[in-house]
Amino acid sequence: MSRSGRHEEALVVTERAVDLHRTLAAEDARAHEPELARSLTQSARHHMDLGNWREALSAGEEAVRIHRELPADDMSARASDFATALSQTADLIVLDRRWDDALSHQLEAVRLLRARTVPEGSLEEAELGNALNDLGVLLETLGRWDEATVVLEEAIGILRRSVELRPGVHEPELARLLNSYASVLHFLRESQESVRWFEEAGQVMRELERVNPEAFAADLAAVLGNLSTTLRRVDRCSEAAALAAESAERYRRLATARPSLYRRRYADALTHQADCLAHRKHWHEAVLVKREAREHFWRAGLEGAIDPTLISRVEAAEHVRRADLLRRDQPSWAPEDHWIMLLDQEEVWKGKDGVVRQISEMDHSHRRNVLRFILSQPQGIFETLIRTESDQPEDWRPDDTPETWLVRRPLVRALDRLVNGGPG
Repeated sequence: MSRSGRHEEALVVTERAVDLHRTLAAEDARAHEPELARSLTQSARHHMDLGNWREALSAGEEAVRIHRELPADDMSARASDFATALSQTADLIVLDRRWDDALSHQLEAVRLLRARTVPEGSLEEAELGNALNDLGVLLETLGRWDEATVVLEEAIGILRRSVELRPGVHEPELARLLNSYASVLHFLRESQESVRWFEEAGQVMRELERVNPEAFAADLAAVLGNLSTTLRRVDRCSEAAALAAESAERYRRLATARPSLYRRRYADALTHQADCLAHRKHWHEAVLVKREAREHFWRAGLEGAIDPTLISRVEAAEHVRRADLLRRDQPSWAPEDHWIMLLDQEEVWKGKDGVVRQISEMDHSHRRNVLRFILSQPQGIFETLIRTESDQPEDWRPDDTPETWLVRRPLVRALDRLVNGGPG
């Protein structure tokens, strides 16, 4: 049922199984607790599919606890179930920002599956490939990209063998794995290689979505968005814009049917589409799409329709980004600190050193340099604002360009008045 998108029905059936096995386990724990743990893991999966994150976490942690309390002498028979519970629960533990616990769960899942002796290309080896994928994704989230690369490359080898031996079975796992690996390459700035892997993931996912659109529409939308982002980086802007629009349209349909899961992702897709339009100098169209994205960000917050797992991963990625900027000896201040907060006021300037200064107290040379710095990058400022969740650029007119919009900002007008005697 879940594979065909019938998540509510699947959850009802699984919850009945949980109740039944809980009753049986109360009478004979040794005989029935393994089945109770398996049912709880399935329940957690269905809750995740429906966006019930806290319920999923509760079921997943109970399943892990039961597995830990069961006798170790039958671990080989339970390794697959226990590893699934660990890996799935690790993805939910990030709700509480418990990054070390999540990593510990993923590592334990991989160790359990490695301990088995299984034939190459077997279903059991494919399970190891999937666990390695989950571990690699978490390592990527934590910014441990070199480790993630090694883990994901091993997983790719495993799942390619599985697809070759059993075509039609493991393609979904392979496509998601290729997407994960391409994402790591994207962060490592290996953009051309990243494009190649995203394109292969997209080809596999398109075929899966063609056969079963309900099951794979969201996965395809995500891959297309990722490919678009990387194509934009390598200046294949026309292709990037087309894929961004396709990804946004797919998320629009998903968000219409299930806003609790997909409205936030639709807003993100619209933001990326606006960024592509801005980069191609379709400024007014970019602003209109950005405003639509802002509306959906606002509605998602109002509805409580924001994916907590996504926010946690984004939060982690932001910490990683800042650490990476420091490692590269680049300034670590965020663009919004300047352009969102500063442009629409006329009293202070905050430099990359983080010091806030009254512009009236800055010397003439400093004010002139700040004004030149701002006016030298209207397109860059415009694109930065388009990528944020803020209301900026406000006060945009249909015939505006980034230059004409920028010179109307209160900060720019104030600096121009002090430097050149311009209008107030």
